[in-house]
Amino acid sequence: LHNARIRAGLAKDKKIIKTYTFETDESWKERQERRQKRTEAVTQLKSQARDILDHLDVKAKQGLTQSERTQIRLARWQRVLELYVYCPDEANIDLLGLLDKLLQGCAEEEEMSEVLNEASQMCSSLVELTSLAVRDATEDAAESD
Repeated sequence: LHNARIRAGLAKDKKIIKTYTFETDESWKERQERRQKRTEAVTQLKSQARDILDHLDVKAKQGLTQSERTQIRLARWQRVLELYVYCPDEANIDLLGLLDKLLQGCAEEEEMSEVLNEASQMCSSLVELTSLAVRDATEDAAESD
């Protein structure tokens, strides 16, 4: 109803309120799809929490380049970061511990700079996703009134 009122106000057409349904509202459908994907991702993180944490400390195979090993380490770290954000009770690690794990194995300043830059991008991406989740929840709450 809230969404119908907003649309009717913007279009200056009161008929929209009477004909509005969630099933035809694209923004509502998109929010529901995003919520479902988030729920599935969190469920998966919870079920894999132990493995995600265990793999963080596993060294990459020998025979890989330093760049390949760094990418593997960053991918593992990203999963732990997601676990830390979405399932803090399952993460069993604090932010400083997480940052310490990120920098372990960095031998050179150049590598450390690259790793921190990649991690910064991962964090920014995660902030965007969580901000979107908050906006979705806000809109859902407004519509439930």
